[in-house]
Amino acid sequence: MAARFPFADRPRLWGVAVSHYQVEGGDPCDWTDWEAAGRTRGEPCGDGVDSWTRYEDDALLAREAGANSFRFSISWSRVEPERGRFDEAALARYRTFVDHLVALGIEPVVTLFHYTHPRWFHEKTPWTSTASVLAFARFAGRVAQALGDGVRFWVILNEPLVFLLAGYLDAQIPPGLADTRTLNRVFDHLLAAHCAAASEIRRHITHRFGLTVTAQNFPAYREEIEREKRRALDRYGMVVIAGFELTQNCVRRNQSAHVLALGVDEFISADGTVEEMLVRAQAASRLVVACHPHEQSDWFSNTFYLWNQRSEVAHLVDLWEIACRWDLFPPIARARMRYIGNSDFHREEHLYAWKTLLPARPNEFAVFRALEQGSGLAVTRLEPPALVGVGA
Repeated sequence: MAARFPFADRPRLWGVAVSHYQVEGGDPCDWTDWEAAGRTRGEPCGDGVDSWTRYEDDALLAREAGANSFRFSISWSRVEPERGRFDEAALARYRTFVDHLVALGIEPVVTLFHYTHPRWFHEKTPWTSTASVLAFARFAGRVAQALGDGVRFWVILNEPLVFLLAGYLDAQIPPGLADTRTLNRVFDHLLAAHCAAASEIRRHITHRFGLTVTAQNFPAYREEIEREKRRALDRYGMVVIAGFELTQNCVRRNQSAHVLALGVDEFISADGTVEEMLVRAQAASRLVVACHPHEQSDWFSNTFYLWNQRSEVAHLVDLWEIACRWDLFPPIARARMRYIGNSDFHREEHLYAWKTLLPARPNEFAVFRALEQGSGLAVTRLEPPALVGVGA
């Protein structure tokens, strides 16, 4: 069955939404200067409705109205008032509000960009420059790090086309340009910033994107593995080893990484950088496998981070997949890396995917010893029954 949108435990959201600059108050930014110059049609936002100190009251009103979600935006100018300097108190304030929403049973929906910028932005990293992409990604990553485990619904750019046309064609909002020559460039940078921010969010809170084993359910997972291990050995003579795949999926090509940790007795978080994830995997498991590290078909399209950084991460990886499903990765062989053939085992057809032949007796100790020695291994693939004898 397909997953329910947006979440299996909450397939329908009905909520309220606010824009930070309109409600928080006391937020010096590019719009403050725009208002001071008399370039708005209405009154300046000023103190708004003082939501910066009354967000919790707003949440209670939303709950009384029957809402189960609350969308709000993050003020970039509060979080990064000076380029490269992040205000920890502001981040903590937003985190407090997120925690309050969660405690009320309300889904936080966080918008990262709702048209306002820090005062330094247009001068130092304007959207006409590629520097804007890096600046926004850095901001997004810092916010995700601060709010991550409390937020699972992110809106990166609010109505980017409206911002593009009003800010760079009609000069209705900051930065107030009317220059058609910049439109394509700014639009490209907005799209790139969206992708870069999504990657930063995933990098900091990978567990919100498809994690099936958590710290909370890991003990139950291990118990189930132990039961199945005994059943598989008794009924089929099959050796089952506890482990799970750690994934960091990014939008940008070459930035994703999948790792298989084998011989796991404790939960391993996939949060943080890939290198931090590898360090934890090494400490908590007997073997760490780099999964489909090199492209051979369209199935594995961007999990190349480990391969691209192989010199830096080699000491954290025990084995490299030389084969996965029906694909081979010749560069692993040419580099003479210690290897393993691997495959999913979800469907009958996976029985005929690549496997590793081990010079070992069928018990866990012997299997680990053979893999750790890394010598005498071979990979093989059986043909499905329908193909056996064809052409003979």
